[in-house]
Amino acid sequence: MSHSSSRRKVLDIEGLLVHRASHARSCASHVANRLGITRSELLMKVEKETGASLISPLTKAELMKAFNFGKLSYVQQIELFKRSYLEKKNYAKPFYEKTAAKKTNAPSWDQLDQKIKDVVVDIFYQGIRHPASLIEAAIAGRTALINFIREDLSLMRYEPTRHRIRYLQ
Repeated sequence: MSHSSSRRKVLDIEGLLVHRASHARSCASHVANRLGITRSELLMKVEKETGASLISPLTKAELMKAFNFGKLSYVQQIELFKRSYLEKKNYAKPFYEKTAAKKTNAPSWDQLDQKIKDVVVDIFYQGIRHPASLIEAAIAGRTALINFIREDLSLMRYEPTRHRIRYLQ
């Protein structure tokens, strides 16, 4: 079950406490995995910090206190985005340089058009199945990169909200 569906079931006030707690522990598994710790470690941390248990909460209030422990504020979400985006940028640049080194007349990362770099990093952030093809399109220029995006159904699925093609034009 996905994190979203488990979360929805935790928040369903009509559900039985024992079932809601079970879904909260499923959410904890997803969160722990993202944090690189075990679910047990996360459950112990939640209980230590809040005094509330996700293992066997006695009340709905206790369940919700424990469940909401790790909720990120808007500012924390932005900081997390910035860190993960920087991580992808730090991955995209060396990948570009490695691929471009095999191509004659390929500009260095620093010489590459800023809008192309922005779109390459954004696509790395979103996820890409064929990164070498992306880099080849980036090397070829804006028009080639626009065509690359248009020809990739998974990238086009997000284009109405990402606006990468418009940004490159």
